[in-house]
Amino acid sequence: LAQGANVSAKEHEALRFAASNGHAGICKQLLDAGADVHARSGQALTHAACYGRMDVLQLLLERGAHVDACEGAALAKAAAAGRIAACKALIAAGADVRAFSDAALMAAASAGAVET
Repeated sequence: LAQGANVSAKEHEALRFAASNGHAGICKQLLDAGADVHARSGQALTHAACYGRMDVLQLLLERGAHVDACEGAALAKAAAAGRIAACKALIAAGADVRAFSDAALMAAASAGAVET
C-alpha cells in the first residue's frame, strides 16, 4: 500500500480475500486506504460471517457494512455454516432475519445447523 497499490483493484478483491481469511489488520489497512466496505455487494461481510471471522466481522460492521446486503447473504451463509456468534452479531447489528423469504432459516435448516 505504501508503494501505491490500488486497493480497488479487481473490485476490491483484496478486502474480500483478507476478510475470508480472518486478517483483521489487513482489512483495517485496506479500509483506511480507501477500500469500499460495500464492494461486490458486501462480499467481505458475507465471507467474514460465513467463516466465523469475528474480528473482521466487527470491523466491517463498525465501518458501516450493510448487514442485509445481497438479500441477507451474510446472515444466511453464517446460519448455514452454524456460525452462531456471527449470526448473533449480525442480528444485533440489525440484520433482518426474514430477509429474502427467510433465507437464513432455510439455509440453517438445509445445513442441519439446529443451533442457529
